[in-house]
Amino acid sequence: METFILERDNDIPSFEFDIIKCVKCSELNILDKGCGIKRYRFLNYELMEELPKEEYDLPKALQRLEQLKNRK
Repeated sequence: METFILERDNDIPSFEFDIIKCVKCSELNILDKGCGIKRYRFLNYELMEELPKEEYDLPKALQRLEQLKNRK
């Protein structure tokens, strides 16, 4: 799974965790793009859910990931 950063802006905070799904094997994973990402493009995966960091810290985001994995 690849992510291409197209544009950066240091004023943009890290505001969400993304739950992503590999288009080849259907494996779910979590992505934290970090701060400063204004525009990006992804390859070989699709976005399943966006989890805002004001509601989800990393343990809660990982818990949500496990919930989705167990639904398969």
